[in-house]
Amino acid sequence: MGGRSVYLHVLIAIVFIAIIVVVSYVVYKRRINAMHNNLFDEIKEELNNIIQIYYKQDSFYDIYAETTYARYYFKIVTNTNDKILHIDRNYNFYLLNKPTEKRKNRLDLDDFLNLSPSNKDKRVNKLLILYPNVKEKVYYKSNVEARFVYTDSEFKGVRIINFDELSSFLKNQEV
Repeated sequence: MGGRSVYLHVLIAIVFIAIIVVVSYVVYKRRINAMHNNLFDEIKEELNNIIQIYYKQDSFYDIYAETTYARYYFKIVTNTNDKILHIDRNYNFYLLNKPTEKRKNRLDLDDFLNLSPSNKDKRVNKLLILYPNVKEKVYYKSNVEARFVYTDSEFKGVRIINFDELSSFLKNQEV
């Protein structure tokens, strides 16, 4: 009879721990989603100060804007603070903590890079927004040739811009 009591207590403890884990996970996911929504609200507010946006999240992009002369597709990459954006010769994008880091976090941007909306009347701009900012943006053309990436550089038709550069970049465009 004493053995059954021990098993019952262990079973109750396991169920209790499982409930705590599930509740913690749900709370964590809600907080992450709330932070993500706040971030998008901040970015949309910044963009609305410059151009009229149409918030339409798609699997290929996060925000769409259209002006008299141009269409803008924005893809936003978050949690980039003090990281290095590494672009290899095959246009794979990685976020690194330091230049010599072996483990790379590949960004899934293939659909955005291959997005090719056609419009004969308007200029099409694809912008990759890095929020808050990366420390460096480096393109490795080969194992021995590398160059820094600036706002005026394009990769497969995409401009890569730190969030703090976005306002001045858009103001210099013919919107």
